[in-house]
Amino acid sequence: MTPAHPARRPARSSSGLLLGLFLLVAAAGVLLTLHALEVVTLPFFATKEEEAVAEERRGPAPGRVRVPIAARAIAAYESIQRDDLWDRAAGRVATVDLSAEVVERRGILADARQIVGRVLDHEKAPGYVFTERDFLPRGTRPGLVAGIPPGKRALRFEAENVQGLVGLRPGDRFDLLASVAVEVEPDQLGALSKAGAAGAELELRARLAAQRRQGEIRVLVQNGVIVSPVTTRQIPVSTASLTRGMTTRTKPVQEVVIAVAPEELGPLSEALAIGATIMATPRSGHPDDPQDSVTPDYRSPWLLESNGEGGKKSPTSDFRMMEVLEDGKLKVVPVPAARKPAKGK
Repeated sequence: MTPAHPARRPARSSSGLLLGLFLLVAAAGVLLTLHALEVVTLPFFATKEEEAVAEERRGPAPGRVRVPIAARAIAAYESIQRDDLWDRAAGRVATVDLSAEVVERRGILADARQIVGRVLDHEKAPGYVFTERDFLPRGTRPGLVAGIPPGKRALRFEAENVQGLVGLRPGDRFDLLASVAVEVEPDQLGALSKAGAAGAELELRARLAAQRRQGEIRVLVQNGVIVSPVTTRQIPVSTASLTRGMTTRTKPVQEVVIAVAPEELGPLSEALAIGATIMATPRSGHPDDPQDSVTPDYRSPWLLESNGEGGKKSPTSDFRMMEVLEDGKLKVVPVPAARKPAKGK
C-alpha cells in the first residue's frame, strides 16, 4: 500500500518578513532618537550622568522625600561646601529618598540651601543626612575657633604635660588638678630652733609633720572643654654641626587644644611653665550632670599649722609645749594636749 504524501506547510511570505524587519528597525530608530533628545533614557545606552539626570527628573516616589546627604567625610568645625554634597560619580548632589513622615519627625533638612555654608558641630561620615543639631549657631566662624565655647579661651600644649587627656573627644568636659609636694628642708628646721621657745615649738611641729608625706591639690581648671583631641603633628627641628652645617628635620609631637575660663589661663600657664604634675579628671557625659558642680582643693591635714581648714585642728596640734629645767638648762618638750570632756559627761 502506497503511503499517503505528508501535508506541505504553507511557505512564509517574504513580504511579511520584510515588513516586520522594517517596523523593528523603525522602532529602534525612534527610541534612539528619543534617547538622543533626552526624552527617554535607555538603560543599555545611558551613561551614569544620564541615568542620574533621568532619576532626578523622575523624582521620588509618592509619600517619599529626596534629601541631600554627605558625599564624603567632613571634619568638625568645617563650613559645608557644595563639593561636600556633590557625588562625582553620578554628577549630581548625593541624595537619598526617605519617608516624608521620617523626614518631618527627625527634622531632616531636605533643601541643600539649608546646609551649604553652615559650620559642623562634629565630624560627619559620608552617606548620612543633616539635621539642625549637626550645626553650630549661624554666624559661627569655621575652623578651630568654632569649637571654643562662648566666654572661654583656648590653650594649645603638648599632651605629655597633662595626664589623662588621651581618649577624650571634642566637647568632652574635665577638671585639671595640680599636685604640689610639701617638704621641710633641714636648714629651715635649724633656723626655727634659733627663734627661742616659739621657734622650738615650730621646729618640733615641723619634725612631726615631716615624718609623713604631705602635699596639696590645687584645682587649676573647672569644667574645661576639649576643642581638639590629642593629635600628632610634625614640627621642624634645626641642628648645626661643623661638618654638615645647619640641618632641619621633623619631630612628631602630640598636642591637644582645650578651652578654659579666662581667669584660669594664668594659673594653668604657670603650672605648665614650672613643670608641675597636672592631672585631668573627666566629667560625666550624661545630660543630667550638673554643669555648676565644683571640684574642691585639698590640703594635707599633716601640714604645719595650728588649725586646719574649717577650724579643725591638724594632728600636729594634739601637742602642747612646756618649758622644763633639765641639767640646769631650760628646754622645751612636747606634752599631750588636754582633751575637753565630751558633752553630757
